[in-house]
Amino acid sequence: MRVSFLVPAYNEAATIEALLDAVWALDLDKQVVVVDDGSTDGTGELVERWREGRDEVVLLRQDNRAKAPPYEPQFRTQTETSP
Repeated sequence: MRVSFLVPAYNEAATIEALLDAVWALDLDKQVVVVDDGSTDGTGELVERWREGRDEVVLLRQDNRAKAPPYEPQFRTQTETSP
């Protein structure tokens, strides 16, 4: 079974890499979807660099709309199209 981890992020540059490292270290068949909610601190760029060579990591960027509501439509799209 594949597990999808949804990571909403807004200005998380100080913590995003440690969080992604911890999720990536889990011994699971996984996909990681990071939704960058308009970060202004370089969070998206850090995720871009971190995901290089990791096809199971998806970065979605959007204008800031708050953490909770905005990721639901992207999550449905990613999980519906994922193998």
